[in-house]
Amino acid sequence: MSETRVSEPLVQGAILRLLAGGQIWTNAAIKRELEKTLPLSRADRVTANFRPNEEKWHELVNNALSASRGNSLIAEGSVETVERGHHRITDKGRNRLQYMDIIAVGAANLLTKANASD
Repeated sequence: MSETRVSEPLVQGAILRLLAGGQIWTNAAIKRELEKTLPLSRADRVTANFRPNEEKWHELVNNALSASRGNSLIAEGSVETVERGHHRITDKGRNRLQYMDIIAVGAANLLTKANASD
C-alpha cells in the first residue's frame, strides 16, 4: 500500500500563508519553514527523480514557484519573483488566501452543523 503524499494545492496554500506577512522569502527559507509545518510522509521524503539532492516534496515547492509552469503561484500572479530565488506575495495572492480561509471556515461550519444533527 502506498503512502499519501502532500498535494500541490496544500503546498501552494502553505506557501501563501508563509508569505502572507509581506516579507521576501528565498526558496531555501520557504522549504526550511514548510518542512516544520507540512504533514510530510516517508513518500514525500524520497529522493526526487530529477533532482538527486532534493526530496519529492521539494519538487512541489519548486513547481509552485516556477514561472514556466502554467498552474504555479508565479504564473497565476499570486506570488512575484523579486530576484532569482526570492519571492513575495502579491495582492492577488492575499485575495486567494482570504478566499481559501473563507472556504475553510465554511466547510468547518458545515461539519459542525452536520455533527450537531447526528
